[in-house]
Amino acid sequence: MTSAVIIGSGRMAAALGHSLQAAGYEVRAIQGRHPQHRQQLARALGVAAFPIGTPCAAELWIIAVTDAAIPQVAHNLHDILPDDALVLHTSGLHNANLLRSAGILNPCASMHPLAAITAAPPATLAQRFHGVYFAIEGDPDACVAAGQLAIACGAFPVSLKAEQKGHYHAGAALLANHLVTLFAAAEQLFAKANIEPALGHAMLHHLAQGALDNLSQHSRTCDALTGPVRRGDIATLDAHFRAMEEVPDAARLYRAALPLAMDLAADAGLAPREVAAMVHAARRWKRNEH
Repeated sequence: MTSAVIIGSGRMAAALGHSLQAAGYEVRAIQGRHPQHRQQLARALGVAAFPIGTPCAAELWIIAVTDAAIPQVAHNLHDILPDDALVLHTSGLHNANLLRSAGILNPCASMHPLAAITAAPPATLAQRFHGVYFAIEGDPDACVAAGQLAIACGAFPVSLKAEQKGHYHAGAALLANHLVTLFAAAEQLFAKANIEPALGHAMLHHLAQGALDNLSQHSRTCDALTGPVRRGDIATLDAHFRAMEEVPDAARLYRAALPLAMDLAADAGLAPREVAAMVHAARRWKRNEH
């Protein structure tokens, strides 16, 4: 049975703690900065709670704190780690060098679950990583341990290189964060159509789920594109921009997405002359932005 110490007491630490226990790992302790928070999570897991930097015999040390806190946590750990311990952090942006620069000499890796972690009951948290992808990079031994952990939790490990983390995390944030932003902009437009907010939210959620389902059915992203850009329907796009004059935030997002949407339409087979006509029309829509 692999033993682990988890540093942190937030949502990621809780999800890891419950998932690891369900997968047969021995979580020996929760270490955290806030006494009340670390004790609360430790009680939920039935393990000990200690301040960060308390020595403990464990094979895995998993740092599940905010990005800004990782260097100080690593500094507090570097001289108390067992010689054979492996160290992982869960930042999506930073690579394993962040731990090395703080003085950790043990094999280390970054291990980022590509999922939005929210508060949930323990039984749900124990299954939280099923089907999730874990982006992993770092020292070979630590990467192997991180991959085994991911598989034990029902997840899929994906190997990255250290220099790829920035692109990876930007892509993840672009989708996860700005999907919500696009949703909010669409809600603003529905409000202008006098659609009651709760109903508009439900309608758009159903539409968004359909778009995601469509993506899952195509091996090429461009083949999942639908709507006026895919058809080269300039008249409809003209009407959209007229309608969005009262909702400038939505109009700016719509314009910003157009160049890539037109590229996708071309890749999906839209005739070059129709793509060229949209590009020409887009210049007019850009001028009208101001």
